[in-house]
Amino acid sequence: MVAAVTALEVMEIERLELIHPPWFDEEMDELGATYFRDEGFDVVASRSADLPRDPCRIEPDEVLTWISQHASDDAQAVFIGGNGFRVVPAIERLEQQLGRPVLAANQVLLWSLLRKAGVRMEVSGYGSLFAGNRRSVREITMQSAPDPYPPIARRMPKPVYG
Repeated sequence: MVAAVTALEVMEIERLELIHPPWFDEEMDELGATYFRDEGFDVVASRSADLPRDPCRIEPDEVLTWISQHASDDAQAVFIGGNGFRVVPAIERLEQQLGRPVLAANQVLLWSLLRKAGVRMEVSGYGSLFAGNRRSVREITMQSAPDPYPPIARRMPKPVYG
């Protein structure tokens, strides 16, 4: 979820709505909301989508329809959690319908990996995070990425082979 926090910060989002996959229960919804609140975000709503619980039975168009009908007008952005939730094909259409950024777990993970690897490229079909409506992907990736190795890892002795 660090990738999601970083993406939201880069996009200057303060108020967000969390939409979780239907297999998330109320406790999982609340854990997600608590995490983002602890990171300084105002979570205006957090709920699981009322769709089939079997990930293989959920089509991106169903996600698009459900979120379009249930998204809160109070949020600056929508974050869709759950790596098994097939939503990437719906992101751009959702952004057009809602008129605000839509971020998803797999999308922000890919964005973060490209950013940390220093890859400078435009990725189409993955929403405004990649399109760079606020800043271009080139500008974002040129910023220094957080240290991937925590201080404890740098102090650990190197392995001896042989």
